[in-house]
Amino acid sequence: MAKSYNSKLTAAQKQERKGLKAAHKANNGLIFTYPNLGVVIVAEAYGFHGGGGTSFAVATQSEKERKFRRKVGEFYALEKISSGEAEFVNVDFRDDAALNHWAYTRALRSSRIVVNAD
Repeated sequence: MAKSYNSKLTAAQKQERKGLKAAHKANNGLIFTYPNLGVVIVAEAYGFHGGGGTSFAVATQSEKERKFRRKVGEFYALEKISSGEAEFVNVDFRDDAALNHWAYTRALRSSRIVVNAD
């Protein structure tokens, strides 16, 4: 039987996550969580008044994890975007429908979990 993991944040990581999340929220950032796919995406606007597009970072649950842990995913995605490891996409941050569609599509492509289409 393959070894499984149960990742948890350390006390220092929990504190750092709170600070990163507060800064992200202050920048009007968004967090998309897809537990069924094992993916967390954080997104922020870039460009003039948010019209330039969206920067984002993705955290993906390992195949060996026992269960999805939202806060662990948030920590790693927020850490990526705050350290400049963001990717950029030409989706208007102000267009909710387009941004939600894009985030879900990106989560599907990032997921390591097999999703049944039944």
